[in-house]
Amino acid sequence: MITEPSFPVAGWALAHHSAALPRRPEGGPWPTLQELSDAPFAGRTRGRVLAFVLGLALAVAPTVPTVALPTLTLEPLATGLATPVAVTHAGDERLFVTLKPGRIVIYEDGQVLPQPFLDITDRVSSGGERGLLSVAFHPSYTSNGFFFVNYTNLQGDTVIARFSVSADPDVAAAGSEVILMVIDQPFTNHNGGQIQFGPDGFL
Repeated sequence: MITEPSFPVAGWALAHHSAALPRRPEGGPWPTLQELSDAPFAGRTRGRVLAFVLGLALAVAPTVPTVALPTLTLEPLATGLATPVAVTHAGDERLFVTLKPGRIVIYEDGQVLPQPFLDITDRVSSGGERGLLSVAFHPSYTSNGFFFVNYTNLQGDTVIARFSVSADPDVAAAGSEVILMVIDQPFTNHNGGQIQFGPDGFL
């Protein structure tokens, strides 16, 4: 016989099938679900025992306290932007908003600056799931001025490119593009688009 556990009902269930169930060593752990599953007794009985044990485990599981969720409200910051798809920062108070047609604009001091940070609409194919899809700033952006973008070129392929900021911190040098990777895209959808730096410092 298996020593009756601290739960009387569980002890009854195990005692009724003790001839076939794995035995518990004196002072040792109770049989695992795998051991119960492997025990050589009829499938119907095995299923009943396993169902009972699982139900008991759920019944005695600690209750997770209900936590009231905070009330969230949304406040518009800017309107009239052409298909914004991503928002990020460069380590300061400015927000950089990626617009799918091929521009990145800066939101600062409660307004969108009139001059785009980057305008590459001349090389971006936009529409559906294509376009300028994201920007990621180098972890050392404040010293090297590098940032990276993911966009769809005029041939419909994905381009990962690096740009540099100009002498004006609010304007990128559009002619500084260095193409790092071109990925053939046979279809117009499911082209991905999100890029960012990981904790290891790699893009």
